[in-house]
Amino acid sequence: MKLLNKHRKIILQLIDILLWVCGAVASIYLIDDRELLRASVLAVIVAVHIIVYHFMSMYQIIWRYAGRRQFIRCLACEVIASVILFLGGELLLDMKLARFSLMSLICTGMFVVTSRIGYVTLVSLRRGGIRPVAQQGIRTLIIGAGEAASIVLKDMLRDPEHVYAPVGLLDDDTTKRGRKLRYVKVYGPIDEIEKFASQLDVQLLVFAIFDITPERKKEILEKCAATGVRVLMAPSPKELHAIDDGVPMSLREVNINDLLGREPVLLESQATKEFIGGRRVLVTGAGGSIGSELCRQIAAMKPSKLILLDVYENGVYDIQQELLRRHGGELDMTVEILSVCDKIQLDRVFAQHRPEIVFHAAAHKHVPLMEDSMEEAVKNNVFGTLNTARISEKYSVRRFVLISTDKAVNPTSVMGATKRCCELMIQTMDKKSVTEFVAVRFGNVLGSNGSVIPLFAKQIQEGGPVTVTHPDICRYFMTIPEAVHLVLVAGSMAERGEIFVLDMGEPVKIADLADKMIRLVGLKPGRDIKIVYTGLRPGEKLYEELRFLEEGSRTTAHSKIFVAAPVQLDEKVFWERLKRLETAAAWGNDEATIRNLQALVPTYHRGNENKNAETGANKARQQVSA
Repeated sequence: MKLLNKHRKIILQLIDILLWVCGAVASIYLIDDRELLRASVLAVIVAVHIIVYHFMSMYQIIWRYAGRRQFIRCLACEVIASVILFLGGELLLDMKLARFSLMSLICTGMFVVTSRIGYVTLVSLRRGGIRPVAQQGIRTLIIGAGEAASIVLKDMLRDPEHVYAPVGLLDDDTTKRGRKLRYVKVYGPIDEIEKFASQLDVQLLVFAIFDITPERKKEILEKCAATGVRVLMAPSPKELHAIDDGVPMSLREVNINDLLGREPVLLESQATKEFIGGRRVLVTGAGGSIGSELCRQIAAMKPSKLILLDVYENGVYDIQQELLRRHGGELDMTVEILSVCDKIQLDRVFAQHRPEIVFHAAAHKHVPLMEDSMEEAVKNNVFGTLNTARISEKYSVRRFVLISTDKAVNPTSVMGATKRCCELMIQTMDKKSVTEFVAVRFGNVLGSNGSVIPLFAKQIQEGGPVTVTHPDICRYFMTIPEAVHLVLVAGSMAERGEIFVLDMGEPVKIADLADKMIRLVGLKPGRDIKIVYTGLRPGEKLYEELRFLEEGSRTTAHSKIFVAAPVQLDEKVFWERLKRLETAAAWGNDEATIRNLQALVPTYHRGNENKNAETGANKARQQVSA
């Protein structure tokens, strides 16, 4: 058996050669043209078929897992080979092969396809065939009865290990209810999932619907969570097609994207491509969550040069290697390992590469950690930004885009206060600079380093407890690709000194999120996994805001992007206070650092003193419960 597996490709080719010869001979006899019955003609027929089959990767297919798509590809090979033989005979050999080509297609196609169908059937019978009734394995109910569910079901039923035992499918289509798909009955409607999960003694739910709105998907998943049964998601459409090619199926856990209940925000970005394309672009903090995604999307827009700048070499190395794999020699890319606090080296980079657009994503972002290391937060976030902005101005950078955060609005943390300070700084610089300075402000991004979602998943995997800071804490969420896409769109449409605010949708209550994540893995909060409330951390708010009341906002051409009006300030006083802040941070004087930050950012209130936080929490509770 091992010998057969090792030489499987050669054996299959030899069988195919025999079938092609038999098909050709049968065709010759059927059209009664014995002149074609020559070794040279048969050799040409075999050669053409071998070339076509290799070009179509027919010998890469694992035929024991073959489905409809593979048999269609097999027929396509026969059609292509017949056309080549017909054209070659007519144009090159001056032979009338029209009748032979047609008959060869019929005979050879029948022989080859039938042999493969027979093989697949024998393998299925040897494994016990398609199990008409689930006898063993995890009792599984599939949500959906469409194409995706059919592929998932097929893979489950042909699995020799019988890991899953499908006991039914659930669908809203009344025409499917009561019928059977691959011997498995279709039930419905989906809204009665709790009833069917109980009646069928279900141990696993598999969500297998792709043609569905995010709102409906969220609604169904919440009903799934109420059953107390573990929920897994079917592979993506691309992965489902791979299953048809013989790749083993891999179900995944439900993630936060599935639970957001809204369409991903992706806007038309022709103007963005024109803004980036053909220009030299520098990204600071290029190895971070936002910076690396900026690099991915910028690289796809064909800049003349992309400069990746970061002090942490591991992160920037990862994105460098990824971009090399994706774009190879088509992308002119340079990596610079240095801190934005190093003015001399930063100046060298700008002098050498002359960037035209700068996306400044370098920053310390962890709120509680920065409360304990406030001087470092000030040095990196405020004065690293100031260094980068002033050197951008020195080398006539066309546009400088600051990546800001919702924590800059009525900040209660050092991190938020430093970001607000940066917003005020670039607005002030913009008034007298040839460089256009703009900022883009948004909330939490899913999957970023240190975000709550991976932490919850890890805590659940380890058996708990899941830690939530406060029962009422709420956050805005957006995926990293969405946020970066909007950053690029906003950056391309920006005018001088503007702060762009991204529409993050509705806030999500973190405690509810933890509860759903526990239930969707088939566990019960409080019984199997405890949720522990640890209290707000230093500098943390209950509710984040995206803009100041006094800023107001105006709409843009894109419904998901707003512009906050600049706040007027005394520039001379601002720069004097900034100088005092630099001195306080350099000397490591916590008290003076806080005092000067508060002078620069009057809306900054230490710890959780900000009254707007509780007001915002009440507003969030109303929005979440609505």
